[in-house]
Amino acid sequence: MNNIKSFNSFNNDNKSVKENAETQNYMFFGNLKTIKRLVDEMLEMDETEVDAILTNGHNWAVDHIATSKDDVEEVFNFLAGNNSEEEIEKPLLGGPESHDNNMRNMVKPEDGDVSFF
Repeated sequence: MNNIKSFNSFNNDNKSVKENAETQNYMFFGNLKTIKRLVDEMLEMDETEVDAILTNGHNWAVDHIATSKDDVEEVFNFLAGNNSEEEIEKPLLGGPESHDNNMRNMVKPEDGDVSFF
């Protein structure tokens, strides 16, 4: 019975963990650092070898990177759009301002249909 903690003891332990964290969302920043470290390590790998591995039945890895990129880009765009300290408007990553406006090139003037690529 000596190993069982009371609720108050458990609750106090939990508070000390939160108090030691610099921000409420410390895991967000920890996860960003982990993502950056792993991406940096993958970028150091030999592209030819990685390409061969991916081509040899591991397209799931390509899909995971693509969806992760979309997720990270969405969070970046959200945070960049809510940054109250900086008044200068920056084009959002992946937004229409970051690309040439090719939408006009996708419409055929003769029939108004959208071309697919």
